[in-house]
Amino acid sequence: MHLFCFLSGGVDSSVATKLAMNNRSFLNASFIGASHINWPESKCCEANSLRQCELFCQELNIPYYKIDCVIPFCKKVVNNFCETYFNGETPNPCVICNEKIRFDFMVNAIFEKLQIKFEDDFKIVTGHYAQLEFKNNQWFLKKGIDTAKDQSYMLYRLNQAQLSHCYFPLGSLKKSEVRELAEKWQVFSAKYSDSQDACFLNQPYTEFIVNYLEKEPTPGIFIDKKQNILGEHKGVIYYTRGQRKGLNLPNGPWFVSKIDAKQNKVQLARKDDLLINKFKVKKLNWIYLNLPQKFECMVATRYHAEEIPCEVEYQKQSGIVRLTKPHFDVSPGQSAVFYDGEYVIGGGEISL
Repeated sequence: MHLFCFLSGGVDSSVATKLAMNNRSFLNASFIGASHINWPESKCCEANSLRQCELFCQELNIPYYKIDCVIPFCKKVVNNFCETYFNGETPNPCVICNEKIRFDFMVNAIFEKLQIKFEDDFKIVTGHYAQLEFKNNQWFLKKGIDTAKDQSYMLYRLNQAQLSHCYFPLGSLKKSEVRELAEKWQVFSAKYSDSQDACFLNQPYTEFIVNYLEKEPTPGIFIDKKQNILGEHKGVIYYTRGQRKGLNLPNGPWFVSKIDAKQNKVQLARKDDLLINKFKVKKLNWIYLNLPQKFECMVATRYHAEEIPCEVEYQKQSGIVRLTKPHFDVSPGQSAVFYDGEYVIGGGEISL
C-alpha cells in the first residue's frame, strides 16, 4: 500500500503524517510526502513552508515531492473565484480546490511522477478535521469531534471513490490534543498558526480580481425592491448579499439583497427583507447513496454557520431547499451542505 501524506508545513498535516506512520494498519506501507504548489508564494506554498516539509520528510526518512498544480489551480479555482464575483455571487474556493486539485489532480500527478499504477492500493493522508466511516457497502463523511475545527463542510464535494482513499487521523482529536502531540514529537511546526481560506490572496480580493483578469468593473446603479434608483455603485464585484458597509447612501441602513450582474444592478433592502425561507441549489453532489427525491435534514449555508432544519427536494443536479424558519445568511455561490446528525449527506451551490 502507498500512503501519500499531503503536507503544508503546518502542525495539522505534520501530526496527521506521524499518526499514520504510527498506525499498525499501515505497518508495511510505503510512505510518500507531497506538497502542492498552487500559487507562487501563497500562504500554503511559500518557500519556507515547502522547505519545512522537505526537512520533516528527511527526519522521517521518506521521499518528498513538490507537485506543480499552478495551471489547473488557476483554471479551476482562481478563474472560478474571479468569474463568480463578476457574476454577482460569492465563491467558495477551498471547496473547489479539495474536489478538483487536492483529491484529484494532485493524486493523478503523483501516480504519473512515480509511475505507480492507479489500480494499486493507496491512501491520502491529510490534516483535515473530519471522520470517515464505512458501512452498508458505502463510505460516509462525518464531522470532526472538535466542533470549532470541523472541516466536513469543505469536503462535501468528494465522491465515493475519493473518500475510499482518504485517511483523516485528526478527525477524532481536538486541536489542543494535536498541538500536544506536536510538542511531544517535537514537530517544528508545533507553534505555527493555522492557514486561512483563499490561500492565493495577499491583497483585498477586489484588487486581486481586477489585477488578475486585467478587467475593471463597470459602475452601475443601486435600486430598491420597487426598482427605484438609489444611487450609483462601483461595480458588482464590490458587493455581496447581506453587506451593509461601503454603500454610502442616505436613509440607511441599507443591505445588499440581490445582485443582477447582467443588468449591472445591485438591489438594496432593509435587514428584515433579507430573510428568506427557501432557495435553489445546483451542482449537487451526494455522499449518501439512494436518497429519496424529497427528505428532511439540517443545512449549513456557510462554513461553520448555524445549521437550520430544512426540506430538500431535488432532481438530478438541482433542487429546492425549504427552511423551517426564515434565515438571513444565504448567499449565491456559497455552498449549502446537508447534514444528518454528524453525517454529511451532500450539498450544492446556492442560487436565488
